Amino acid sequence: MKKKSRKDKYIKFILVSFLILSISVSIATYMSKQYMYDQLKVEEEKYLKEISELKDKLNLYEKELKEATSREYIERYARENLKMVSPDEIYYDVKYPDDK
Repeated sequence: MKKKSRKDKYIKFILVSFLILSISVSIATYMSKQYMYDQLKVEEEKYLKEISELKDKLNLYEKELKEATSREYIERYARENLKMVSPDEIYYDVKYPDDK
């Protein structure tokens, strides 16, 4: 059997070192990407929840808008807030001494 020469041992050492370095870099890259993926998943869940809440709020506003444009709502608002009456009605504003 031949003894391995110094050159062969050096080449083997370089190859093994390169292999270990390559595997280490690959593992570090994978772990970094996995961490970023986990962060993005958390952020995605947060935004999906916010979108859901905003959709609910939009539905509520659309319902209020639909109600606010109805004749009944406008008439009730005019009576309660603007003290308006129909042409055939008389408005009385009764004040008692105890009222401020």
